[in-house]
Amino acid sequence: MPQYIKLSEIIYRNVEQNKDFRGDIINDLNMLMIELRAEIKKTRLKLLVNCIDFNELMVNPLYANELKLDLSIVPKSSNKEEFILWLATFIQKITVDEDQPKIPKGKKIKVPLMSLEPLDIAAPPQISSDKELEWYQTAQIAD
Repeated sequence: MPQYIKLSEIIYRNVEQNKDFRGDIINDLNMLMIELRAEIKKTRLKLLVNCIDFNELMVNPLYANELKLDLSIVPKSSNKEEFILWLATFIQKITVDEDQPKIPKGKKIKVPLMSLEPLDIAAPPQISSDKELEWYQTAQIAD
């Protein structure tokens, strides 16, 4: 996660210095993507998708299922610390680290089945009166 935070700080600083934050969430996200594409070339990260239609994500949240994005929680760009943390998790979701080992899709993990043989432990009998309880307790102590 630290690499994503560092990258998000750089992107935020670049967009802020160029005065590209305009208050319009779609425009701001598009400017962030432009900066992200430029900065990601300097890292070992790779984008999972070529294009993200932010307008469609705002109108149809089901479109985001593939990337697991929720744009309803995007903080205001004026709140620097919160925005950088959100941007770091956003970058983490839309990129993949080339250094990470790839997990092959479709491979299933084999889990051993549990034994279906009965256990040797006897269940306590149903006790309905105090006399039965006393008898059961004395029988347990005697064993």
